[in-house]
Amino acid sequence: MKKFAIVLAFLPLFLIGQINFSSYYMQHTLPEGILEAYSWAHTHMQNIDDSYLESCSGMPLPYGVMGLFDNGKNYFIENAALVETLSGISIADQKSSVSLQIEAFASAFEQLYNQNNQGSTGERIYQTLLQLSEIPTSGMVNQYARDIQAFEVLKLLNDPKFAQKHNFHPHSIDYIEIFGANNFEILSAKRVLLPQGKVVTPLGDEYLVPANRTAQYGPALWVAADPSNYSSRAGTPVSAITIHTIQGSYGGAISWAQNPTANVSYHYVIQSSDGQVTQMVLEEDKAWHVGSENPYTIGYEHEGFVTDPSWYTEEMYISSADLSRDITQSGYGINPLRTYFGPASDVTDLLGGCTKIKGHQHYANQTHTDPGIYWNWEKYYRLINDNPAIQAVTATSGNLTDSGGSGNDYSDDERLLWLIQPPQTANITLTFSTFETELDWDYLYIYDGNSINSPLIGVYTGTNSPGTITSSGGSLLLEFRSDCATTAPGWEASYTSVQVDATSPTTGISVPGTWQTTDFTSTFTDQDNAGGSGIEQSFYHVGHYDGSHWSANPSKGFYFDDFTTASFQPVWTQQTGTWQIAGGNLSQTDEGLSNTNIYMGLDQTLSNNYLYHWKGSIGGSGTNRRAGLHILCDDPTAINRQASYFIWFRVDDNKIQFYRVDNDNFGSPLVDLPYQIDPNTVYDFKFSFDRISGEMLLFIDDVLAANWTDSNPIQSGNYISFRTGNASMTVEELTVYRSRNPSALITIGADTTKVIRFQNPNPNTASGRIQSITRDASENISSIVTELINIDWTQPLFASIEDGNTADIDTTYSTTLEANWSTATDPNSGLQMYEIAIGTTAGATDVLNWTNGGLVQTYSHILASPIYDQIYYYSVKATNNAGLDSILFSDGQRLVSSLNVTENELEQIELYPNPSQEYFTLKTNKPVDVKVFNATGQLVFENKKYAGQEIQVSHWAEGVYSAVIREGNWVVVKKLVVD
Repeated sequence: MKKFAIVLAFLPLFLIGQINFSSYYMQHTLPEGILEAYSWAHTHMQNIDDSYLESCSGMPLPYGVMGLFDNGKNYFIENAALVETLSGISIADQKSSVSLQIEAFASAFEQLYNQNNQGSTGERIYQTLLQLSEIPTSGMVNQYARDIQAFEVLKLLNDPKFAQKHNFHPHSIDYIEIFGANNFEILSAKRVLLPQGKVVTPLGDEYLVPANRTAQYGPALWVAADPSNYSSRAGTPVSAITIHTIQGSYGGAISWAQNPTANVSYHYVIQSSDGQVTQMVLEEDKAWHVGSENPYTIGYEHEGFVTDPSWYTEEMYISSADLSRDITQSGYGINPLRTYFGPASDVTDLLGGCTKIKGHQHYANQTHTDPGIYWNWEKYYRLINDNPAIQAVTATSGNLTDSGGSGNDYSDDERLLWLIQPPQTANITLTFSTFETELDWDYLYIYDGNSINSPLIGVYTGTNSPGTITSSGGSLLLEFRSDCATTAPGWEASYTSVQVDATSPTTGISVPGTWQTTDFTSTFTDQDNAGGSGIEQSFYHVGHYDGSHWSANPSKGFYFDDFTTASFQPVWTQQTGTWQIAGGNLSQTDEGLSNTNIYMGLDQTLSNNYLYHWKGSIGGSGTNRRAGLHILCDDPTAINRQASYFIWFRVDDNKIQFYRVDNDNFGSPLVDLPYQIDPNTVYDFKFSFDRISGEMLLFIDDVLAANWTDSNPIQSGNYISFRTGNASMTVEELTVYRSRNPSALITIGADTTKVIRFQNPNPNTASGRIQSITRDASENISSIVTELINIDWTQPLFASIEDGNTADIDTTYSTTLEANWSTATDPNSGLQMYEIAIGTTAGATDVLNWTNGGLVQTYSHILASPIYDQIYYYSVKATNNAGLDSILFSDGQRLVSSLNVTENELEQIELYPNPSQEYFTLKTNKPVDVKVFNATGQLVFENKKYAGQEIQVSHWAEGVYSAVIREGNWVVVKKLVVD
């Protein structure tokens, strides 16, 4: 015996899942992954020992995790002897230790692989696999079977998922280079037929040599069993199907049926990995697989071992069921409803003649228990049988019976479905008044949902009545199955339903006035529909506009960013990752990092409940893409933000997860739910967290997707952080809301303690924004309502005022007082008007009370009772559209009287007729300047050097007018009446 050093500890035989294959690569020069791929292809990494039952076909059992044969029953090559010779480890020692099994195989493979030193890596591996195969080398069928085994190993070496799971780099083995294009097509075909000594596809493509299609099942490959292993049915009609497990490999099963001394055969063999089917005996011939029941049965062998469920793959179930469906439609009279659908077992269990598709263990005079405890008969039944048409029950209450109706029996061979699903239903209560079926043969299934894939509430037979059942949602599905004999009165039931609140609530916002100049109260009106579940929680957001973009004050618990600016807002800090703003999105593009981080400060202690609303997508090219948001972060620079919650979305696993982080560590997810997250698809995410009760609710596109309540919640945090793991991420918009009462105080001002910190940039552009959203107790969410708020807390800018019409005067000889002033401006709300007052002291209104002067920047007022030597003062108030004003006061003008001859001449001037409707005639000895004002001080007529002409007044309004007549420094005022 060879001497060698074994550095690995012996592994217990039951710790197969803990084998570290990588350790053996340290001692041997081997292609990456070859040990894992070979072990999985031959035994699914299970240790085959003496506890395993031999196949009902008599095919030899291998041993160990590598599936070697030390007893080939004079047919299979005893490859264990070759491994023993090459490795120097005896077969007995190998059987006692999994470690020695792997060490022996690794040593043997290494030596053979090194000898096969010509060609590509794939070709060298292939030649080595052939040298280690147990399948005989004689004949085309055996060559095909050997290639099947090798092909399975090579496929696993190329498989990225298998490589990732077992921590090796996937190979790029060229199958066509090894097998040739024709043979590769047959190896990867869905079905194979084996006519005598040949291998062909259903389309006639032959493994190496031409052949014809000869089998009944079109998709199958055809490889005939040895003629000595099957016989004629002698006229016995086919009436049943037998399901077997071969207790070995697919290739081994195909080869074993070529052994003329095996005295065993089967109509079909089905491969585990991809469901490939090979036909070996024609259906009209009697294969030898189930003893005394051979004459009337068709038998399938499924690759694998009954003690290991991993062999029963989805591909195998679907392929086998397709074959059974085909046989039930081939004229044999096998009703697919007579497929066994009861519990699996690991013992023999005789079923009656009604069950036509069943396992080896279910026939008379048998000792084998295949397909065993792990075969899913219910799944197989459903794959073979299409669901019948569902009988829809939509009334809000009513009665149900089986097919026989009240007082009558149901029928044989039934499979019927009833779906109770009234519209807008919260739950359904179903109460059975009678129940009696054939015990253990006829069954009623009740599902909590609208399909047979919904959670199963229970299965009922005999007199085991379901009693009263209440659904968790708005649907209940009933499925009834009966066998081919013995009926019973069946069942009767009544049901009622509770209607669901599926209507979203509404919300509204109202504020006092059009403009806000100081802190104000906003009132909210939240309302649920009549008969609804009631308002559960309401939120508001307050934002401001600085003239270029909208944002919010994070120190007041609000935030908004639509990422339309050219660069990041100052609140954001990029910790790790490649974050950028482009195209109206925040994006992270570094898929190589498993933990990226961009964060911002946000006070999350000002309300009991916060709502985080963002729109975004997750993408990338990897296979473990994930991203999400941390809230209530304690230290945003820590790996897991020190203390926080984070909401996690897994694209490739299609999951939603909630985590809690304490001391920068997180354990198992609080929530771990399946949810379809499509890559590069924008979703609307709303996550609310009640820091007092600990309730968390996640809505995706306004539908509740996940929830959790933390009994000891984190109650404070000063940051939020977006995070990705090996993924790209885009965020289109982020808004943070706070919970509220029916009203909220909104503070305004420039300092950081205010909620709205900017004034309107112009009268037509609001600088404040309030948004409101609410949800009811049935988790319906309202639309978001927005109210724009006009903000102006500053007075108009008003510079100067002068006495006089155009230039500042201190003395006037006229009883018409005039003033002018500069233009007032207000960039926020705009100027509404000027108001004018006149008094005998600065700021007084004893001569003229405040009067709206429009937007004219001059004013004239005729003194009704002038007081000479009196100083008169103008006051002008500029008022903006928000109601704020600025006031200017003039320095006054003294009214002076100095009568002389000229003045007396002016007193002699006449205007007649007075009153008049059409005109006045001016009678004067010399030209004079004339101005006429109406009662409000508006100038309606002016002419200089006027003498003797008529003043037309027919178009003037009726009333009293004042004519101011001036000659030099002398002025006289005449009253005119237009009637």
